[in-house]
Amino acid sequence: MALSALDWIVIGAYFTITMLVGLCMGRFVKGSKDFFSGGKMVPWWMGAISSYMAMISCFVFIAYAQIGYEDGLVGVTVFWSTAFAILVGTFVFARRWQRANLATPIEYLERRYGPGVRQFLSWCGVAFRVLDNAVRLYTLGIIASQFLGVSLPVGIALGAAIVLVYTLAGGLWSVLVTDIIQCVVLMSVALTILPLSLNAVGGLGKLYSAMPGHFSLFNGHRGTLWFLAAYYLIVFIKYNGSWSFVQRLASVPNEKDAIKMGILSSAIFFLFPILAVLPAIAARAYLPDLPPEMHERSYI
Repeated sequence: MALSALDWIVIGAYFTITMLVGLCMGRFVKGSKDFFSGGKMVPWWMGAISSYMAMISCFVFIAYAQIGYEDGLVGVTVFWSTAFAILVGTFVFARRWQRANLATPIEYLERRYGPGVRQFLSWCGVAFRVLDNAVRLYTLGIIASQFLGVSLPVGIALGAAIVLVYTLAGGLWSVLVTDIIQCVVLMSVALTILPLSLNAVGGLGKLYSAMPGHFSLFNGHRGTLWFLAAYYLIVFIKYNGSWSFVQRLASVPNEKDAIKMGILSSAIFFLFPILAVLPAIAARAYLPDLPPEMHERSYI
């Protein structure tokens, strides 16, 4: 499907605004503490939204949509692992990170274990982030190639360049503000696509009648007790060791705000999967003959 001139104007305006916001927020960065922790003046609600946006990506509309297309609402069950991890982690770790009074998690490692451990885990962390962000950029490239008509490498390069510009220019404040903008866009799209997709298959009742098995929260091999127990444990460790989550817990003014930030972030993670997975289930009824390699594009 070819993009119209209006499509390109909207896309160009979005990228331009995102980069300009990042560059403008750079004026408020006076030192490393401002760059990494926002001077510990981040509003809790902004930290919650940014935490949510930092821990998801286009991956949601690729991987979880594929689960929804193949197995149904179990995609929501799997996705809820993040809500569980953040909620429990908030009550276990939020106050501790606040009391540590640090700008970055790595600073804690050096204080407690020495520079050797900090160096070792820093390099391990860099290697992990390379792999983690490779997945994120791959999914971004899929969406760019689908909608913009560009190749996968070009989509990846475009997304990476824009993120680097506004992140390096304004630090955490730049990320926070652009995360709010992106969240508004994301939710607007999700809240629009959900009723449109259900309407395309005759409504929720008709969709349920056509494929009742897809409305089980424990369907398929991903819905087994052992898989979910292992996955929930892995996600709990991953997200509570995530620098981006810890960074936001430490960037709000006090312990009470850190708790509120974690609770709101968990609530968003609890509600949003329904918006992301239901359209993929509708896609199974609307586009039943997608080849296996295209299941990950079912939402798109």
